[in-house]
Amino acid sequence: MFRDAKFRLVKLLLMMFAGLASTAHAVDFMGMVGVGKDDGGERIYSGSYTTGVSWDVQTNTGFLFRIGGAVNMGILQTQFAAGYKKNGANATNGYAYFDTYPLELFEYIRIGSLRLGAGAIYHVNTKLKISGPGYTGPDTYEFDNAMGSAAEIGWIISDEKDFMASLDLRATKARFKQKDVANAYEYNGDVVGLNISVYFK
Repeated sequence: MFRDAKFRLVKLLLMMFAGLASTAHAVDFMGMVGVGKDDGGERIYSGSYTTGVSWDVQTNTGFLFRIGGAVNMGILQTQFAAGYKKNGANATNGYAYFDTYPLELFEYIRIGSLRLGAGAIYHVNTKLKISGPGYTGPDTYEFDNAMGSAAEIGWIISDEKDFMASLDLRATKARFKQKDVANAYEYNGDVVGLNISVYFK
């Protein structure tokens, strides 16, 4: 019985390797750029313009730009990218904004024109910067690097031999704590965003 089980296991492994070898020619690499906007993070600072219009700065919210690459193998795709995200307010006499540099690694599976993905996002060099009349606090607050996770569903809107574009809805989960502060408050950085990702050779 044991020999039969071992034989079946070896046979299964050989079949798996044979399958990988037969699809090796389908593995290819594509460059990627993406733009989008995330919303929903916790308010971390607020103010108002001289006109009386108020504004908020939120964690992990704002316009997002990404650049990276993707490895495709059949219906599977591995994507890696580095990005920049910023949210805040600017005026002639001051500013306040939260920005971060997300590094991401995602795995996708494609089902027709639909693709589903999940991955990890590591936020580095995260800061809150404030300057303006009447403000007397530090001009920069730094935050610890933070590991987050995300899930994504996308619709492939263009699919050519050397070009692909996808419209993606992404939900991201992250937390941010001020650096070098004992018992620092943990800001909620959970956001939902809409992105356009373009792949090319």
